[in-house]
Amino acid sequence: MKSRIQRLAGFCLVWFVLTGTCRADGGTVQFTAIRQGLQVSVFTDPGIPSAGPLDLSVLVQDAATHAAILDAEVRATLAPETPKTLPASAWAPPLCAANSTSNLQSFQLDHRAAQNRLYYAALVQIPAAGRWRLEVDVLRRGTQAVSIEGALQVADQVAPWTSYWHLFLFPPLAIGLFVAVQSRRSARRTPQGASSEIA
Repeated sequence: MKSRIQRLAGFCLVWFVLTGTCRADGGTVQFTAIRQGLQVSVFTDPGIPSAGPLDLSVLVQDAATHAAILDAEVRATLAPETPKTLPASAWAPPLCAANSTSNLQSFQLDHRAAQNRLYYAALVQIPAAGRWRLEVDVLRRGTQAVSIEGALQVADQVAPWTSYWHLFLFPPLAIGLFVAVQSRRSARRTPQGASSEIA
């Protein structure tokens, strides 16, 4: 019983940490293209982009062998298709806001921002919903730069509390574990013959 509770506690702790991160690799493919022998694929997480923090990942592969290219320099530009006055910024969880870039005119994607080192990634802060144009430039030493572009349909910002849903679940889990441990200890202290004597 004790080992089972310990395993459950360990699982809850790992789950709590992982769901609190603001970084993910891959996600949903938004568009892909083949240029000059390279296949460039753009991913976002969440799969349906919304105003606020957005994890942007790019996978660069050899078009013939599909082997990942790891020595490229990847930069991107993100701009609204219809020029308009944008709000200062959409709300973002503090950890995401600290690690994201709000300069969307030119930003770099690299392996350091990715958990999966096959990807080039960046956490960007999209200030408003609408249709956005994303341009990705891939440069390798001794070769001509490769550029691809596509559209991202950005939805309205989701409710801020959804970024912290795991925090609301953690206290009940912790209390439940505590009650289970205390109940187990109380059962061990009860004399084995107590129930028969009372009867």
